[in-house]
Amino acid sequence: MPTSQSSSVLARRSVLFGVIAGLVALASSDGTARADAATYALDELSREVPTRGKFRCPDIPLTLYGGSLVPFQGQVQVHPAFVAKLKELEALVRAVAIEVYGRAPASLQHLGAYNCRRIPGYPNLVSEHGLGNGIDVAAFTFAPLPKGQKLPDGLPRELAQGFGVSVMAHFDAKGAAGTVHKRFLHRLALRLRPLFRVVLGPGYVGHQDHFHLDMAPYTLFDVSASAEAAK
Repeated sequence: MPTSQSSSVLARRSVLFGVIAGLVALASSDGTARADAATYALDELSREVPTRGKFRCPDIPLTLYGGSLVPFQGQVQVHPAFVAKLKELEALVRAVAIEVYGRAPASLQHLGAYNCRRIPGYPNLVSEHGLGNGIDVAAFTFAPLPKGQKLPDGLPRELAQGFGVSVMAHFDAKGAAGTVHKRFLHRLALRLRPLFRVVLGPGYVGHQDHFHLDMAPYTLFDVSASAEAAK
């Protein structure tokens, strides 16, 4: 007999399947499906693929990008239109980091972007990763506080040194420094919502160690972030 937790996961995945399938059908027939009023370069592209066997992802242009405001630990391969969203991501990460830690991160660690595959559990749909239209963000590194600069009020002194912050280790962290890292991640997650159409993270099955961000032609926010933890 399924547990209440597994039933909840199955229900959430079923709802997601319905949303995706319906919007993909609309987009493939008349191009009217939109997550918001603004159009996006990949909105007209069908996400439907054969349910079995090998398949080819759509033939789309791809470009390499390694960050500008916040350097990435390794370049990512993405659709050119997604570069603008990554730049917005960097600006947001930088702003939230300065609010919480008094300085911007030295780097962003990701788990990849382009990857030609189906959405796990949905064999008839190509992943946004297969379009170079998504990225998985896992962690951030911070250099020591510059000489002469003071930590924001209330931060433990250990955060004057260099450190790393990861979704896996710190989204529900405790302790003096851990609570600050949790604040950063929860605040960032909540402020990602208006920036990307799909934001997934801890609390959504298979995303306990990263934030998945994409620009699919539908909207979904599923991260167990709280306004209280973000304060």
